Amino acid sequence: MIFGNARLWLGGGSFVPGALDVDRGVIRAIAPHGVRADVDLGGAWVVPGLIDAHFHLQQMGAALRTVQLADARTEEEAAARIVEAARDLPRDAWVIGGAWDDNLWPSRRLPTLASVRAITQPMIMTRVDFHAIWVNEAALARAGITRDTGDPIGGHIVRDAAGAPTGVLVDAACDLVSRHVPPERTETLEQDVRRALQCCARVGLTCIHDMMMSPEVLRILQRLETRGELPLRVRAYMHGSTPEVDAVLRESPRSDRLRVMGRKLFADGALGSRGAALRAPYSDDPSTTGLLMMSQEELTRAAEQTHALGRQVAIHAIGDRAAELATAAIIAAQGPGVGDRRHRVEHAQTLAPGHFAVFAKAGIVASMQPSHCTCDLGWAVARLGPERIKGAYAWRAFLDAGVPLALGSDAPIASENPWDGIRSAVTRTGAGGATITPEQRLTLEEALVGYTAGAAFASHDDRLGALAPGQLADFVVIDRDPFAVDAERLAEVRTLRTVVGGVTVFAQHS
Repeated sequence: MIFGNARLWLGGGSFVPGALDVDRGVIRAIAPHGVRADVDLGGAWVVPGLIDAHFHLQQMGAALRTVQLADARTEEEAAARIVEAARDLPRDAWVIGGAWDDNLWPSRRLPTLASVRAITQPMIMTRVDFHAIWVNEAALARAGITRDTGDPIGGHIVRDAAGAPTGVLVDAACDLVSRHVPPERTETLEQDVRRALQCCARVGLTCIHDMMMSPEVLRILQRLETRGELPLRVRAYMHGSTPEVDAVLRESPRSDRLRVMGRKLFADGALGSRGAALRAPYSDDPSTTGLLMMSQEELTRAAEQTHALGRQVAIHAIGDRAAELATAAIIAAQGPGVGDRRHRVEHAQTLAPGHFAVFAKAGIVASMQPSHCTCDLGWAVARLGPERIKGAYAWRAFLDAGVPLALGSDAPIASENPWDGIRSAVTRTGAGGATITPEQRLTLEEALVGYTAGAAFASHDDRLGALAPGQLADFVVIDRDPFAVDAERLAEVRTLRTVVGGVTVFAQHS
């Protein structure tokens, strides 16, 4: 099949006229412009299939059916929305939702029990970064949490001056409540997955790296693949160290469409909730250096076990202390020098001077999310201070050090639209044009590589990420030349057609 009358991005800073000759899901040749086409692309622009290197598929689908507070501008507005949703639920049902962000509220304070006392059902609202929850008195009662309950290792129960819980739990403390939430039915989880996959195809994603895959959701994806109903490629990183997860890592089959890559580990929490583990205290709260979710010994042991199974390690590390623990664990697992496993550090958000070279020497992939920088502009400097911020969201420093760079969104924490991430990488600006360390910006070409070949490299997908003979026929047709538009408007690029393995999985209808 010939996809013709197109402008193709073959690398560099421009598009060239041409066509794609596709045979059985593979690009057979780059055909000349003017060749007879089976599918006329109308002179539109074509880029390789866009790959999101850090995604949460089921969680994104769930976000589309639960209470969402991302645009709530005060605690009171968020609480009113939750109260309204609770009215429509049975008395014994949990009120579930999230995406609240106290950094966007004028008070800049964490929410409390007081504003949600009208809700009689147990309530759990996850913070935008997934590293804290806001609960009500009914939820605390279900979990048996009182002023006498101690903080778990790697977690924190926020308390008032008298020592009573305020309704916010951070990192490992979230499990004290979340373990009491009834599990979702398999049918609901499948609906979540299908809904999220459709959204991905609509924005031009042809492959996603799922970073909190559960065995149950993996089984759903396997059934979809068996039935020919899995539209995108999914690379799964299993969450946890249970016997069931270990069995998946040992035995799960691999295909071009669905593949289990490795295990996701957490070294620390998030910067926004002051759970990121720093080498020195937070600049805006000298009483804390954040939270370690795993000790060095635990991280190393889990990394060694995963490496021994022939799988990748992907370690969440946002603070500079966590990055040190994560790289040390990976180096212990693979041995000195550059390994061939392409182990990853997810986020790699804050690094100490000189630590970029450690990544490069060990061949560790930096899996980063540009939108985090532009979302965090309002408070990141306050958290880190003027010196540490120089090593934060440092995409350029990683590339200059020779570190493989894979880009993604962390959806649903940020928008799944890859062009929003590309805009953030190129402009590094937030609302009103604010920016930090602009010297860390990427060029548009570098950002596109991060969302294509760079992300493909991170998951050993050497047949993805480029328009070339022998590559799998994954590509995206877009409505404009991104090199010809103002960088601040890159998020406005729209997908006209998404093709996976030569099959159109999304097409915009005029």
